[in-house]
Amino acid sequence: MLNTSNYSHNLTAFNRQQNPIENNKLAFGCRIMGMIKAEEPTVEDDIVRKECLETNKESLKAQSTPQGNIQRNGIKEAYNVEDYFKIYSQRGNPDGWGVSAHFRNYHVPFIKKSKDCAATDANYDKTINDLIAKHPKVILAHIRLASPECKPVSEKNAHPFSYKDWSFEHNGFMGGALKPEIQDKIKGSYYLLLGDRPKGNTDSESTFYYFMGKLKEQHGSTDTSKIGIEKTKQTFADTLVELFDKTDLKTWDLDGSVMNVKGKLDLSPACNIISSDGNMIMAFRKGHELYLGEYTNLKGEHQYIVSSETVQPENPRERIHWGEIPDGHMVVVAKNEKGVLQPEFTPLSYLVQNYDKIRDKKKVK
Repeated sequence: MLNTSNYSHNLTAFNRQQNPIENNKLAFGCRIMGMIKAEEPTVEDDIVRKECLETNKESLKAQSTPQGNIQRNGIKEAYNVEDYFKIYSQRGNPDGWGVSAHFRNYHVPFIKKSKDCAATDANYDKTINDLIAKHPKVILAHIRLASPECKPVSEKNAHPFSYKDWSFEHNGFMGGALKPEIQDKIKGSYYLLLGDRPKGNTDSESTFYYFMGKLKEQHGSTDTSKIGIEKTKQTFADTLVELFDKTDLKTWDLDGSVMNVKGKLDLSPACNIISSDGNMIMAFRKGHELYLGEYTNLKGEHQYIVSSETVQPENPRERIHWGEIPDGHMVVVAKNEKGVLQPEFTPLSYLVQNYDKIRDKKKVK
Protein backbone atom coordinates (compact mmCIF):
# COMPACT_ATOMS: atom_id res chain seq x y z
CA MET A 1 0.00 0.00 0.00
CA LEU A 2 1.05 3.59 -0.51
CA ASN A 3 2.50 4.79 2.76
CA THR A 4 1.39 8.38 3.25
CA SER A 5 2.30 8.69 6.92
CA ASN A 6 5.48 10.62 6.09
CA TYR A 7 3.65 13.27 4.08
CA SER A 8 1.98 16.35 5.43
CA HIS A 9 -0.88 15.92 2.97
CA ASN A 10 -2.22 12.37 2.76
CA LEU A 11 -3.60 11.01 -0.49
CA THR A 12 -7.34 10.55 -0.75
CA ALA A 13 -7.94 6.82 -1.17
CA PHE A 14 -9.69 5.92 -4.39
CA ASN A 15 -12.49 3.41 -3.90
CA ARG A 16 -13.13 1.46 -7.07
CA GLN A 17 -16.40 0.17 -5.61
CA GLN A 18 -17.99 3.60 -5.57
CA ASN A 19 -21.40 4.29 -7.13
CA PRO A 20 -21.09 3.24 -10.81
CA ILE A 21 -22.90 6.38 -11.95
CA GLU A 22 -20.35 8.54 -10.16
CA ASN A 23 -17.56 6.37 -11.56
CA ASN A 24 -18.80 6.89 -15.12
CA LYS A 25 -18.25 10.65 -15.29
CA LEU A 26 -17.35 11.66 -18.82
CA ALA A 27 -13.65 12.35 -19.29
CA PHE A 28 -12.43 15.64 -20.67
CA GLY A 29 -9.07 16.53 -22.15
CA CYS A 30 -6.02 14.48 -23.07
CA ARG A 31 -5.28 11.31 -21.07
CA ILE A 32 -1.77 10.83 -19.72
CA MET A 33 0.24 8.12 -17.98
CA GLY A 34 3.78 7.67 -16.69
CA MET A 35 5.45 4.68 -15.02
CA ILE A 36 8.81 4.19 -13.34
CA LYS A 37 10.67 1.27 -11.78
CA ALA A 38 14.14 1.37 -10.27
CA GLU A 39 14.96 -2.29 -10.86
CA GLU A 40 14.86 -4.30 -14.08
CA PRO A 41 11.17 -5.05 -14.74
CA THR A 42 10.10 -8.65 -14.21
CA VAL A 43 7.58 -10.56 -16.35
CA GLU A 44 5.00 -9.59 -13.73
CA ASP A 45 5.88 -5.90 -14.11
CA ASP A 46 5.70 -6.21 -17.90
CA ILE A 47 2.15 -7.58 -17.65
CA VAL A 48 1.11 -4.60 -15.54
CA ARG A 49 2.62 -2.15 -18.03
CA LYS A 50 0.98 -3.87 -20.99
CA GLU A 51 -2.43 -3.92 -19.31
CA CYS A 52 -2.24 -0.25 -18.34
CA LEU A 53 -1.15 0.87 -21.79
CA GLU A 54 -2.80 -1.54 -24.19
CA THR A 55 -4.79 -4.65 -23.31
CA ASN A 56 -7.01 -3.76 -20.35
CA LYS A 57 -10.59 -2.59 -20.93
CA GLU A 58 -9.64 0.61 -19.06
CA SER A 59 -6.19 0.99 -20.65
CA LEU A 60 -4.87 4.15 -22.26
CA LYS A 61 -5.57 2.60 -25.67
CA ALA A 62 -9.20 1.91 -24.69
CA GLN A 63 -9.62 5.51 -23.55
CA SER A 64 -8.78 6.74 -27.06
CA THR A 65 -11.80 5.04 -28.63
CA PRO A 66 -13.77 7.57 -30.72
CA GLN A 67 -17.02 6.45 -29.10
CA GLY A 68 -15.77 7.70 -25.74
CA ASN A 69 -18.21 5.42 -23.93
CA ILE A 70 -16.02 3.39 -21.58
CA GLN A 71 -16.04 4.07 -17.85
CA ARG A 72 -13.60 6.87 -17.18
CA ASN A 73 -12.98 9.47 -14.52
CA GLY A 74 -13.65 13.05 -15.54
CA ILE A 75 -12.54 16.29 -14.02
CA LYS A 76 -13.98 17.78 -10.88
CA GLU A 77 -14.27 21.26 -12.34
CA ALA A 78 -14.46 21.58 -16.10
CA TYR A 79 -12.27 24.29 -17.54
CA ASN A 80 -13.62 24.78 -21.04
CA VAL A 81 -16.76 26.24 -22.58
CA GLU A 82 -20.04 24.38 -22.65
CA ASP A 83 -20.03 23.74 -26.40
CA TYR A 84 -16.61 22.10 -26.15
CA PHE A 85 -17.88 20.04 -23.24
CA LYS A 86 -20.86 18.81 -25.27
CA ILE A 87 -18.64 17.79 -28.17
CA TYR A 88 -15.68 16.35 -26.28
CA SER A 89 -17.70 14.29 -23.82
CA GLN A 90 -18.78 12.17 -26.79
CA ARG A 91 -15.47 11.94 -28.64
CA GLY A 92 -12.98 9.92 -26.66
CA ASN A 93 -9.34 10.81 -27.38
CA PRO A 94 -8.73 10.00 -31.05
CA ASP A 95 -6.44 12.90 -32.03
CA GLY A 96 -3.07 11.18 -31.91
CA TRP A 97 -0.86 9.27 -29.49
CA GLY A 98 2.72 9.29 -28.31
CA VAL A 99 5.08 7.25 -26.15
CA SER A 100 8.49 8.07 -24.71
CA ALA A 101 10.82 5.54 -23.09
CA HIS A 102 13.90 6.21 -20.97
CA PHE A 103 16.36 3.33 -20.97
CA ARG A 104 19.07 2.66 -18.43
CA ASN A 105 22.53 3.97 -19.40
CA TYR A 106 21.07 5.89 -22.34
CA HIS A 107 20.29 9.54 -21.77
CA VAL A 108 18.17 10.47 -24.80
CA PRO A 109 14.59 9.14 -24.59
CA PHE A 110 13.07 7.13 -27.42
CA ILE A 111 10.01 8.93 -28.81
CA LYS A 112 7.30 7.52 -31.08
CA LYS A 113 4.26 9.59 -32.05
CA SER A 114 1.36 9.53 -34.48
CA LYS A 115 -1.58 11.71 -35.49
CA ASP A 116 -3.80 8.60 -35.66
CA CYS A 117 -6.12 7.15 -33.02
CA ALA A 118 -4.38 4.66 -30.73
CA ALA A 119 -7.47 2.43 -30.64
CA THR A 120 -7.30 1.79 -34.38
CA ASP A 121 -3.58 2.21 -35.11
CA ALA A 122 -1.63 -1.07 -35.21
CA ASN A 123 1.58 0.90 -34.74
CA TYR A 124 0.47 1.80 -31.22
CA ASP A 125 0.28 -1.87 -30.21
CA LYS A 126 3.61 -2.63 -31.92
CA THR A 127 5.33 0.31 -30.22
CA ILE A 128 4.06 -0.67 -26.76
CA ASN A 129 5.06 -4.31 -27.20
CA ASP A 130 8.52 -3.44 -28.58
CA LEU A 131 9.22 -1.01 -25.73
CA ILE A 132 8.03 -3.29 -22.94
CA ALA A 133 10.26 -6.08 -24.29
CA LYS A 134 13.28 -3.76 -23.90
CA HIS A 135 12.51 -3.00 -20.21
CA PRO A 136 12.78 0.81 -20.03
CA LYS A 137 13.14 2.44 -16.64
CA VAL A 138 10.51 5.08 -17.44
CA ILE A 139 7.60 5.12 -19.88
CA LEU A 140 5.40 8.15 -20.61
CA ALA A 141 2.31 7.76 -22.79
CA HIS A 142 -0.33 10.19 -24.05
CA ILE A 143 -3.55 10.10 -26.08
CA ARG A 144 -4.63 13.45 -27.41
CA LEU A 145 -7.89 15.36 -27.54
CA ALA A 146 -7.00 18.40 -29.63
CA SER A 147 -8.37 21.67 -28.27
CA PRO A 148 -9.62 24.32 -30.70
CA GLU A 149 -6.80 26.60 -29.51
CA CYS A 150 -4.10 24.04 -30.36
CA LYS A 151 -5.15 22.40 -33.59
CA PRO A 152 -4.39 20.89 -36.06
CA VAL A 153 -4.26 17.18 -35.40
CA SER A 154 -0.71 16.32 -36.46
CA GLU A 155 2.24 14.20 -35.39
CA LYS A 156 4.25 17.26 -34.36
CA ASN A 157 1.46 18.32 -31.98
CA ALA A 158 1.21 14.88 -30.38
CA HIS A 159 2.78 14.40 -26.94
CA PRO A 160 5.21 13.61 -25.34
CA PHE A 161 7.76 16.26 -26.28
CA SER A 162 11.46 15.83 -25.64
CA TYR A 163 14.61 17.86 -25.17
CA LYS A 164 17.93 16.13 -24.45
CA ASP A 165 17.26 13.74 -21.54
CA TRP A 166 13.78 15.14 -20.75
CA SER A 167 10.32 14.10 -21.93
CA PHE A 168 7.10 15.93 -21.10
CA GLU A 169 3.34 15.53 -21.51
CA HIS A 170 0.36 17.62 -20.43
CA ASN A 171 -3.41 17.73 -20.38
CA GLY A 172 -5.50 20.85 -20.02
CA PHE A 173 -4.92 24.31 -21.42
CA MET A 174 -2.20 26.76 -20.40
CA GLY A 175 -3.03 29.90 -22.35
CA GLY A 176 -0.23 31.89 -20.73
CA ALA A 177 2.35 29.85 -22.65
CA LEU A 178 0.97 31.25 -25.92
CA LYS A 179 1.13 34.92 -24.87
CA PRO A 180 3.39 37.03 -27.15
CA GLU A 181 5.91 37.88 -24.42
CA ILE A 182 6.37 34.19 -23.56
CA GLN A 183 6.61 33.17 -27.21
CA ASP A 184 9.18 35.90 -27.84
CA LYS A 185 11.37 34.50 -25.07
CA ILE A 186 10.97 30.88 -26.23
CA LYS A 187 11.89 31.80 -29.79
CA GLY A 188 14.51 34.36 -28.76
CA SER A 189 16.78 34.15 -25.72
CA TYR A 190 15.72 30.61 -24.74
CA TYR A 191 16.26 29.39 -28.29
CA LEU A 192 19.82 30.73 -28.11
CA LEU A 193 20.34 28.96 -24.76
CA LEU A 194 18.80 25.64 -25.77
CA GLY A 195 19.56 25.51 -29.48
CA ASP A 196 16.01 24.25 -29.96
CA ARG A 197 12.40 25.40 -29.82
CA PRO A 198 8.85 24.01 -30.26
CA LYS A 199 8.08 22.18 -33.50
CA GLY A 200 4.29 22.47 -33.20
CA ASN A 201 1.85 25.10 -31.98
CA THR A 202 0.53 23.67 -28.70
CA ASP A 203 0.52 25.43 -25.36
CA SER A 204 1.90 22.19 -23.90
CA GLU A 205 5.09 22.18 -25.95
CA SER A 206 5.60 25.89 -25.27
CA THR A 207 5.19 25.25 -21.53
CA PHE A 208 7.86 22.54 -21.76
CA TYR A 209 10.36 24.71 -23.65
CA TYR A 210 9.74 27.62 -21.33
CA PHE A 211 10.59 25.34 -18.40
CA MET A 212 13.71 24.02 -20.16
CA GLY A 213 14.82 27.55 -21.02
CA LYS A 214 14.29 28.80 -17.49
CA LEU A 215 16.20 25.80 -16.12
CA LYS A 216 19.15 26.52 -18.42
CA GLU A 217 18.99 30.25 -17.69
CA GLN A 218 19.01 29.80 -13.91
CA HIS A 219 21.39 26.86 -13.56
CA GLY A 220 23.43 26.69 -16.76
CA SER A 221 22.16 23.19 -17.50
CA THR A 222 19.04 21.05 -17.93
CA ASP A 223 20.76 18.04 -16.36
CA THR A 224 19.08 17.27 -13.03
CA SER A 225 22.07 15.22 -11.86
CA LYS A 226 24.08 18.47 -11.93
CA ILE A 227 21.33 20.82 -10.75
CA GLY A 228 19.72 18.64 -8.08
CA ILE A 229 16.08 17.67 -7.71
CA GLU A 230 15.17 20.45 -5.25
CA LYS A 231 16.41 23.23 -7.54
CA THR A 232 14.72 21.57 -10.52
CA LYS A 233 11.43 21.43 -8.59
CA GLN A 234 11.76 25.09 -7.69
CA THR A 235 12.31 26.17 -11.29
CA PHE A 236 9.40 24.00 -12.40
CA ALA A 237 7.15 25.62 -9.79
CA ASP A 238 8.30 29.12 -10.79
CA THR A 239 7.54 28.33 -14.43
CA LEU A 240 4.02 27.12 -13.65
CA VAL A 241 3.11 30.08 -11.48
CA GLU A 242 4.40 32.56 -14.05
CA LEU A 243 2.31 30.94 -16.78
CA PHE A 244 -0.73 30.70 -14.50
CA ASP A 245 -0.42 34.42 -13.89
CA LYS A 246 -0.45 35.11 -17.62
CA THR A 247 -3.42 32.84 -18.34
CA ASP A 248 -6.78 34.65 -18.47
CA LEU A 249 -9.56 33.39 -16.21
CA LYS A 250 -13.16 33.15 -17.34
CA THR A 251 -16.36 31.37 -16.37
CA TRP A 252 -19.39 30.31 -18.41
CA ASP A 253 -22.89 29.57 -17.20
CA LEU A 254 -24.29 26.04 -17.54
CA ASP A 255 -28.03 25.79 -18.16
CA GLY A 256 -28.51 22.08 -17.41
CA SER A 257 -28.54 20.94 -21.05
CA VAL A 258 -25.38 18.83 -20.54
CA MET A 259 -25.89 15.89 -18.17
CA ASN A 260 -28.33 18.11 -16.20
CA VAL A 261 -25.38 20.12 -14.89
CA LYS A 262 -26.10 23.68 -13.81
CA GLY A 263 -23.86 26.40 -12.43
CA LYS A 264 -20.50 27.81 -13.49
CA LEU A 265 -18.01 26.22 -15.88
CA ASP A 266 -14.53 27.27 -14.84
CA LEU A 267 -11.98 28.12 -17.55
CA SER A 268 -9.08 28.42 -15.12
CA PRO A 269 -5.73 27.17 -16.45
CA ALA A 270 -5.57 23.40 -16.09
CA CYS A 271 -2.08 22.05 -15.96
CA ASN A 272 -1.65 18.37 -15.25
CA ILE A 273 1.87 17.40 -16.23
CA ILE A 274 4.00 14.27 -16.21
CA SER A 275 7.67 14.70 -17.04
CA SER A 276 10.87 12.71 -16.67
CA ASP A 277 14.62 13.05 -17.05
CA GLY A 278 15.04 9.27 -17.11
CA ASN A 279 15.88 8.99 -13.41
CA MET A 280 12.69 10.33 -11.87
CA ILE A 281 9.11 11.23 -12.67
CA MET A 282 8.00 14.76 -11.79
CA ALA A 283 4.28 15.47 -12.03
CA PHE A 284 1.85 18.23 -11.14
CA ARG A 285 -1.91 18.36 -10.74
CA LYS A 286 -4.15 21.38 -11.22
CA GLY A 287 -7.77 21.05 -12.27
CA HIS A 288 -8.04 17.55 -13.68
CA GLU A 289 -7.94 14.45 -11.53
CA LEU A 290 -4.52 12.81 -11.32
CA TYR A 291 -3.62 9.61 -9.49
CA LEU A 292 -0.53 7.85 -8.17
CA GLY A 293 -0.52 4.06 -8.21
CA GLU A 294 1.87 1.60 -6.59
CA TYR A 295 2.35 -2.01 -7.70
CA THR A 296 4.49 -4.44 -5.69
CA ASN A 297 5.74 -7.57 -7.47
CA LEU A 298 6.66 -10.96 -5.98
CA LYS A 299 10.20 -9.74 -5.29
CA GLY A 300 8.84 -6.89 -3.19
CA GLU A 301 9.92 -4.32 -5.79
CA HIS A 302 7.75 -1.27 -6.42
CA GLN A 303 6.56 0.18 -9.69
CA TYR A 304 4.88 3.60 -9.55
CA ILE A 305 2.32 4.86 -12.03
CA VAL A 306 1.06 8.44 -12.44
CA SER A 307 -2.13 8.55 -14.46
CA SER A 308 -5.18 10.65 -15.29
CA GLU A 309 -7.20 7.42 -15.00
CA THR A 310 -7.00 4.48 -12.62
CA VAL A 311 -6.53 1.06 -14.22
CA GLN A 312 -6.83 -2.25 -12.40
CA PRO A 313 -5.01 -5.14 -14.15
CA GLU A 314 -6.95 -8.36 -14.46
CA ASN A 315 -4.10 -10.89 -14.55
CA PRO A 316 -1.46 -10.07 -11.89
CA ARG A 317 -1.92 -11.50 -8.40
CA GLU A 318 -1.71 -8.03 -6.78
CA ARG A 319 -3.80 -4.94 -7.35
CA ILE A 320 -2.42 -1.51 -8.10
CA HIS A 321 -3.03 0.61 -5.00
CA TRP A 322 -4.21 4.03 -6.17
CA GLY A 323 -4.35 7.35 -4.36
CA GLU A 324 -5.51 10.74 -5.61
CA ILE A 325 -2.80 13.38 -5.88
CA PRO A 326 -4.08 16.51 -4.08
CA ASP A 327 -4.87 19.47 -6.30
CA GLY A 328 -2.10 22.06 -6.51
CA HIS A 329 0.58 19.53 -5.57
CA MET A 330 3.75 18.31 -7.22
CA VAL A 331 4.87 14.71 -6.84
CA VAL A 332 8.41 13.52 -7.52
CA VAL A 333 9.08 9.79 -7.69
CA ALA A 334 12.82 9.32 -7.31
CA LYS A 335 15.39 7.40 -5.28
CA ASN A 336 15.78 8.65 -1.72
CA GLU A 337 19.04 8.89 0.24
CA LYS A 338 18.93 5.11 0.78
CA GLY A 339 18.60 4.44 -2.93
CA VAL A 340 14.95 3.38 -2.66
CA LEU A 341 12.39 4.67 -5.14
CA GLN A 342 9.88 6.78 -3.23
CA PRO A 343 7.22 9.44 -4.00
CA GLU A 344 7.38 12.84 -2.33
CA PHE A 345 4.56 15.40 -2.41
CA THR A 346 4.95 19.17 -2.25
CA PRO A 347 2.19 21.82 -2.43
CA LEU A 348 3.01 24.41 -5.07
CA SER A 349 2.29 27.10 -2.47
CA TYR A 350 5.26 25.83 -0.41
CA LEU A 351 7.63 26.45 -3.32
CA VAL A 352 6.21 29.77 -4.53
CA GLN A 353 5.20 31.93 -1.59
CA ASN A 354 3.03 34.33 -3.61
CA TYR A 355 1.13 31.56 -5.44
CA ASP A 356 -2.11 32.15 -3.53
CA LYS A 357 -1.80 35.93 -3.94
CA ILE A 358 -1.39 35.52 -7.69
CA ARG A 359 -4.56 33.42 -7.82
CA ASP A 360 -6.51 35.87 -5.67
CA LYS A 361 -5.51 38.99 -7.59
CA LYS A 362 -6.73 37.67 -10.93
CA LYS A 363 -10.16 38.92 -11.90
CA VAL A 364 -12.70 36.65 -13.53
CA LYS A 365 -13.77 38.13 -16.83
